[in-house]
Amino acid sequence: MEKLQTISHDSFALLCFLVLMQGGDGFMGKSSSYITEKTRMMNLGLDAFGYLDINNMRKVNEWCSVWGVEMPEKCAEELKRQGDAEKELIEKGFIF
Repeated sequence: MEKLQTISHDSFALLCFLVLMQGGDGFMGKSSSYITEKTRMMNLGLDAFGYLDINNMRKVNEWCSVWGVEMPEKCAEELKRQGDAEKELIEKGFIF
């Protein structure tokens, strides 16, 4: 089994920022105020992951899988919590 790479907390925060910039029309569809607001995430290290919605969390997880990067434990746990919460809402009929 190949050992997964690790990236710094700062690089992980940058990854979270980049995921936000790719959505919709990419960064061309983002206003300067949106970009300025989201750049503050880059000072949060691993905590930046908690500011993502479940779909963007999944994109970060997918990127880690594709590139053989270890998902930080704290972030993997948050993704699981969010996924479990989403599943419960679906089961109760709040999300279709």
